[in-house]
Amino acid sequence: LAAALRRVRPLVLAPAPGTPMARRRGTAAAYDDLLAQAARALRVPDLLTDLSEGTDREAERLRLEHLLREAGLVLDQPRSDRW
Repeated sequence: LAAALRRVRPLVLAPAPGTPMARRRGTAAAYDDLLAQAARALRVPDLLTDLSEGTDREAERLRLEHLLREAGLVLDQPRSDRW
């Protein structure tokens, strides 16, 4: 689950130029599903699935990422440019 989140997150944050809107929305929906699964697994309360697309959902996504990090989940890819 954590590996899937780390794989999908960059695709949501910075989609490749020219990525169709349908793919962007689908990727974001998949990421949200993964976040909700992680929240349930770590017993972190989430409202993400109750919100429709828009600013409130984006804010909840950020809040949930923060709470999951506090619970010990690593969401960021390790940097490969370190010496």
